[in-house]
Amino acid sequence: MKQRLLALLAAAGLALSLAACGGPESDPSADPSASSSAAGEIEADLTQDLLAFSAGMQAGDAALTVNGQQVPADLFLYWLALNCASFEQYYASSGGTVAGYADQLLQDSITMTASYIIMEQKALEEGCPLTDEQLAQIQTELTANGQETYDNQKLLFGLTDETMEFIFSVTYYYDNLLQALTQVPTQDELNNYAYQAKHILLLTVDMEGTPTLQADGSYAYPSLDEDTIAQQRALADDLLAQLRASDDPATLFDQLMNEYSQDTGLETNPDGYTTTVGQMVPEFEQAALALGFGEISEVVESSYGYHIILRGEVENLDTYQDAYRQSQLEPQIDQWMEAAEITPAPAIESLDVADFYARYIAWQEAMAQQLQEEAAASASPTPSDSGETS
Repeated sequence: MKQRLLALLAAAGLALSLAACGGPESDPSADPSASSSAAGEIEADLTQDLLAFSAGMQAGDAALTVNGQQVPADLFLYWLALNCASFEQYYASSGGTVAGYADQLLQDSITMTASYIIMEQKALEEGCPLTDEQLAQIQTELTANGQETYDNQKLLFGLTDETMEFIFSVTYYYDNLLQALTQVPTQDELNNYAYQAKHILLLTVDMEGTPTLQADGSYAYPSLDEDTIAQQRALADDLLAQLRASDDPATLFDQLMNEYSQDTGLETNPDGYTTTVGQMVPEFEQAALALGFGEISEVVESSYGYHIILRGEVENLDTYQDAYRQSQLEPQIDQWMEAAEITPAPAIESLDVADFYARYIAWQEAMAQQLQEEAAASASPTPSDSGETS
């Protein structure tokens, strides 16, 4: 959830400006949600509103309660639909279906929605609510493309004014909490968070084999045979000995890396990786952060093989200040989530996610088409416009 927060908020902003909700002159096929094949098999009833047709709910119905606060159905169903669209966009080509992952998508959407509500609650508790300036900015963003576009957005996503405003408010609540609960990092703190490293990798696994999913969510590749692993270790020891004996180890490191490293990312990252804490395998990260600038590690063993690491210095280190502060806020958000009381309504627990999503998209497509036709009709020239006379 925490890694997807800002990405999904950006996606939400994108969804609210896409063609299907941007007005009748735009192309609804630009909406990624329109990829749902099941939607084409459903005849939408436009005499009902979106949420009644897709989920049998009204916008103001309670979808969840979070720490005693009711969450309206239009907000939750918006995030659920966006999650389904995101899932289809990334996994449909590999055979993933909304129906096959319905339980996961539902639970993920409950967690996401609750996290946004909790951020609002905590911002109020911590004395950092939205400022007048932020509220004004939100209103500017909501109507940036005109009142007609805003009205179409509300219609095509089944949202109330209050929910529209909340969707655009979440990033501001997050920023306010970031400013209130974290401090600007020192240079030492930044150097222990962002780092640059090259490595010579000698694999002990078959990267072309079929990986298996581990309990922690990572993937493990099949091991090479013991003799090959022993040869890789001997080679790693030999390369390290050459580096230790060299008068110019940095230059030699690059030569040996280009000759021996089996890192599949070397071609696209010839100067190594600039990354932050939590992105690389633990053994690599711990060894890299223990080095001074220009130092070379001992042979480090990870789940991929044997590494020899050369640490460099990150350029423009101060650009990582915001990311560092986010990394400090994320554990606090995790604690809030663990302590929260989150209760989905019975209608949400029993929701058929695949059917909901197909009906949601079918209704959106039908309504977008109707809006286009109405706009085209209203834009047709009248007899006086065309120069005709009675």
